[in-house]
Amino acid sequence: MYAGSDICHIIGIPKAIRKKIGKNEGDKVLVTIMER
Repeated sequence: MYAGSDICHIIGIPKAIRKKIGKNEGDKVLVTIMER
């Protein structure tokens, strides 16, 4: 858990994408959200 005012979101990533980026279930990934 995060302390203070930090916010934690959980985003599901499909198995096919995890395989392409070399990640497994439970691994941390960095996500950048960009406005269109």
